[in-house]
Amino acid sequence: MAQDAGKLRRGETERLISPQNLKVEIAAFILILITFVAIPFQDRFTGDSLVITRNSSSRIPYSYASDDEHGKSTVANHNNDPMDWECHIRSDGPGAACGFGYVLDQKGLDFSHFDTIVLDFDYDPKGTKGDLAFSLSDMVDTGKGDPASVPNSIAIAAIPGHNVVRIKTKDLGIDQWWLSSHPEMQGRHQSDFRHVNSVQFHVSESSPSADIRFKINAIEFKGRYISATNWYMMLTGFWVFAIGALLVYRLRSSRREFEARKLRLAEENRVIAEARAAAEAASAAKSQFLANMSHELRTPLNAIIGYAQLIASDSDSEGDRASAVTILESGRHLLEVIGDILDIAKIEAGKLEVAPSCLDLPQFLQSVARIMRLRAEAKGLTLDLNLAPDLPRHIEADGKRLRQILFNLLGNAIKFTEQGTVGMTADITGSGAGRHLRFVVSDTGAGIPEDKLDAIFEPFEQVGTAIDRSGGTGLGLSITRRIVSTLGGSIGASSVIGEGSHFTVEVPLIEVTPGIADDPVLEALSGARVLVAMPAEAVRDRVRRVLEAYGAEVESAADGIETISTAARTRPLAVVATCDMPLLSGAALVARLREGRDGASDPQIVMLAGNISSETRASLVVTGAAQVLSMATGGADIAKAVAQTLANKPACAEADAPLILPPRNRIEQLLDLAREGNLRAISRSIPDLMALGPQYRPFGDRVASLAASYQSKTLLQMLEASAEEAGAYP
Repeated sequence: MAQDAGKLRRGETERLISPQNLKVEIAAFILILITFVAIPFQDRFTGDSLVITRNSSSRIPYSYASDDEHGKSTVANHNNDPMDWECHIRSDGPGAACGFGYVLDQKGLDFSHFDTIVLDFDYDPKGTKGDLAFSLSDMVDTGKGDPASVPNSIAIAAIPGHNVVRIKTKDLGIDQWWLSSHPEMQGRHQSDFRHVNSVQFHVSESSPSADIRFKINAIEFKGRYISATNWYMMLTGFWVFAIGALLVYRLRSSRREFEARKLRLAEENRVIAEARAAAEAASAAKSQFLANMSHELRTPLNAIIGYAQLIASDSDSEGDRASAVTILESGRHLLEVIGDILDIAKIEAGKLEVAPSCLDLPQFLQSVARIMRLRAEAKGLTLDLNLAPDLPRHIEADGKRLRQILFNLLGNAIKFTEQGTVGMTADITGSGAGRHLRFVVSDTGAGIPEDKLDAIFEPFEQVGTAIDRSGGTGLGLSITRRIVSTLGGSIGASSVIGEGSHFTVEVPLIEVTPGIADDPVLEALSGARVLVAMPAEAVRDRVRRVLEAYGAEVESAADGIETISTAARTRPLAVVATCDMPLLSGAALVARLREGRDGASDPQIVMLAGNISSETRASLVVTGAAQVLSMATGGADIAKAVAQTLANKPACAEADAPLILPPRNRIEQLLDLAREGNLRAISRSIPDLMALGPQYRPFGDRVASLAASYQSKTLLQMLEASAEEAGAYP
């Protein structure tokens, strides 16, 4: 089984961390990869270009001719166009030339990243041959002070007409005539083009006369390079990519660990559940065994106690009577132990029975005090009973379990108190439906250490000397706590060493009136289905128990929506609800409960409100509430109110009777408000309408119900029909 669980764990882990279950992480990784590959390897390998056209502003044209050396050659712009040149060569010998160019920047521009030059020009040699060259002038430090302008040239093969010539910058070379005058630059093929200040064209002609026209369309420099900024951007991109990859890795690792941990927890929970089930089964078997054994022991023990009583009362021998008393006391003690064991077995098996009944509280407490006072006085102690003045006379409670609680607490107080007083106080805490009956049992004994106050409520736990502990099993307080919990209450303890202890018990208080079942009105509850709708479970349960005591069949609901659905399903005769219901409450809840029901099947609705203003009462009544009570109303009074509403419910014939229309002017007022959509004003006007006479109540109830449930269209149709019937409008 363990191997199968291990294989299952591994299989589940592999499935959970497979690529199909990591779509988000893989997609994020690919996105990051594409992004950072695209940025540094495409966009950040910057493509750069520089174009010189006639519209370029960053150029200064210049020209030169060999008129001083070889004749009268001239060069000039054609039609004043700085990109259109005419060269007139006039010479008596070889070497005649002319040229023109453009100054780009006095300090020079960095052309080192340009690897291609594209020359776009129109060439017209007018029948002559003409030699054409292109050059870049680069400012170079020759070591002699100021930088020198170094010409780097290349010959161009041009044809008459339009030319597009591509030149590689690596093919340009320093002019020989310049190198011959600068021996320090000997051995260099070209400069590095980091400070190019001008570009120029050079035309030479061997014939004595030539007219050449040269029109430049564009000079474009192209290249790619990585600048310092781009380099750092690449480094940054690399680190961001690395961090992203690390985060994805950590995310995958964390997810894998989480899934593996979840599988381990699931397996551990399964093992724990199996162990819990086994433990519960063992506990149930133990409880059943103890219950059976207790019953088997009590039968012969009762016989022993009975015969011991006969011997003690009938024997003439003093020794026999003393022996019988010893047997009787030991038997009774053993019977108490068996009773405790039987109770703890019932509690653990969930079979502790609670049978509430009408209880005369003062008489009951005085009876408990009278019995325990004999034990206290036998030990030289005083037992005081203090009852609060507002203590109710009659309550609904399980007298047997309540007596068992008080006997256990008073018995412990007497057992562990050597001198002084044992007291019991009874009073009321809380208010309204949340009232509780509180008992406080105090003593002047040795006290209980603070760290033992919780432990004393555990089974078989005892505090005190060996002599004190010899008189019990340590089950009394454990049983007491569980009985109190079953009754819906709580128990606690406080103690001061050397001064004594206080045990406090609080149980829900259900006040009843003796003989109330003889009231003929309450006979209406017998067999009646009642829906109790309250958000507080404890209050809802107490009201349910009171109603069930008078024979009602009770359904429960915790919010407004559940109330509507339960009412539709069970169709109760009466509904008891509070105005603070969640989701749907107040007048809206009342209207929904009455919606779609005929008069005979309408539930009688009793509403409980914390603050009953005249407006609240009116809105609840006009929407269909039969009675409006305070939240502080006791359970018995609520039951009586429900019974009265059921007893006074109109018959079917009355419910089906036709509506009696109010006066004409009243219908006109309501119709005007309905056409304006002012449902709130309609609701406020209903009490005045009903004050005209009880015969108008069905009409007012119908209008109020439609207004409270926001059925504007239906209300308008009803009022228009009523107006037409009453002759309010032609």
